[in-house]
Amino acid sequence: MLAQILTILVAVAFFGIPGFSLLFVPSPDLRSTLYFVSIGSAVLFLIIGSILNAMNAKLLPPIEDRAFYYLKSAIADLNSFGISESNTDKESAVSNLTRVADTMEAWEVGNIRFLRDLGTQLREFRKNFRGRLIPAIANGDKNLAQSVILPLTGMSNTLEMGTLGKEHFVAWNEWLIQRDPVDSMKEQLPYVKPHPSLLMRLSSKRFHIAVLSLVVLVPIATGIMSYEVLHASVDTAVLSFSTVLAGTIVLGYLILTKGKGHVLDETQNR
Repeated sequence: MLAQILTILVAVAFFGIPGFSLLFVPSPDLRSTLYFVSIGSAVLFLIIGSILNAMNAKLLPPIEDRAFYYLKSAIADLNSFGISESNTDKESAVSNLTRVADTMEAWEVGNIRFLRDLGTQLREFRKNFRGRLIPAIANGDKNLAQSVILPLTGMSNTLEMGTLGKEHFVAWNEWLIQRDPVDSMKEQLPYVKPHPSLLMRLSSKRFHIAVLSLVVLVPIATGIMSYEVLHASVDTAVLSFSTVLAGTIVLGYLILTKGKGHVLDETQNR
């Protein structure tokens, strides 16, 4: 939450204040002062954000262990739900299992030491975990919740000991796609295609949105600053805008393609 607040403050300082000044402040000298204030404020918020991110990174466990912590919390919630049948406990379990699924998506970037040995089994497990287990618990009763505690506890123990390998994903996938013992024509945990909300879809693309926003907004800010603060001519301001735009387009392209190339390299090395 703090990161989102700082992002908003940086955007307001760097873009909102100059935009407000350009539209509503008639005095060129006052506008120039406000522009310098906006730049200083944006830089200050960026420094604070960088410091806080560095502090938070030191507090976070390694990416391999985050799924374990969320899974342990989900198991505790399921145990509570089995006793109290409280929807609050069930919702908390679903929330923690969703965090487990989100953490497993981060394993794609190649920061898991056993990733290259897993291939299809890992992708199938992520799909089944998110599309079968989580919807089943969200829509199930305490009997279903109690039935998944033992397998999830085994999963948690495996993550805790750091012995995770391909054979575990094979076994977990077999568990998630098993047939209903009462009716063999049905699956015990039927697959439900996830339908993320617009907010979740935007959140998953926030890095791309941030890069594209910088590609567009930085040249605009440069042009405005050149004309209003440095009192450059219109032609010079347009030239500054065009030059910076070309640079940010190239930089944005390199950033985005580097990320895709990294994932592709990891996929080919599996």
